[in-house]
Amino acid sequence: MTGIGTEPFDITIGISSGKKELTVFPEEDRYTLKESGSIVAVIKQNEGRWQFTTGSYTNEDAQKIGAAIVKLQKPEGAAGCSFLFET
Repeated sequence: MTGIGTEPFDITIGISSGKKELTVFPEEDRYTLKESGSIVAVIKQNEGRWQFTTGSYTNEDAQKIGAAIVKLQKPEGAAGCSFLFET
């Protein structure tokens, strides 16, 4: 996926375990998710579906977080922004 850049960004999203404030770190083919500075999951897109390669979130959570990441595709230089997603 291109367009997000390489700078980390923050999202707040409601998932099965409640409202989470996550920092998303884009990598070459996946995204590392941190909460309070600790890695909680790694997510990637595979054949159009989002899936966790590590972490204990649900498949539905993967789709919600993946959709939020897609919505945040933005030009380079927009790093440091925070976004709130209510579900």
